[in-house]
Amino acid sequence: MQIGDKKVDIREIFKAYYGTLSLFALRYVRDKEAASDVVQDAFLKLLESGKAYQNNDELKAFLYTVVRNMCLNSIRHQKIVNNYADSYVESPEHFRDVLIEEETARIIRTAILQLPPRSRQIMEYCLKGLSNQEIAELLRISINTIKTLKRQSYMLLRNKLRNVFIFTGLFSMAAFS
Repeated sequence: MQIGDKKVDIREIFKAYYGTLSLFALRYVRDKEAASDVVQDAFLKLLESGKAYQNNDELKAFLYTVVRNMCLNSIRHQKIVNNYADSYVESPEHFRDVLIEEETARIIRTAILQLPPRSRQIMEYCLKGLSNQEIAELLRISINTIKTLKRQSYMLLRNKLRNVFIFTGLFSMAAFS
């Protein structure tokens, strides 16, 4: 990094300005981690620019301008995120979606609890993300038995839940019209 006629190590610049730039950024973003991230990104921009600066004042002006602009961008972005989240969370659609999701999960859990014990156990392991091989090893039964019991369980669940999901689908479509 070049400042005037002198070659300066970026670590020296970092040590000299990091603290004050962090405090400056903190006034904007009001979060220590966010302020630290902004300042670090500003130093990355400084490195990427590869520009030679006439003096320390020019370098300082560059760093403070970059930090300010990044803070303002961060604030704008956060406002957009918050507005979207607030408008969605407060919307009737969000309430409906959460209600349908929770009720569907409850109905599926209830249906799984009604399966025969071994089938229920296998389905619970499936929901936890275990593979057929892992389930077979845990239960000390063959992988073919796992596949057969899973197939039977899916058929039983499909039959038990058929009417529920038709109703849920109709409920969802009615909410959109």
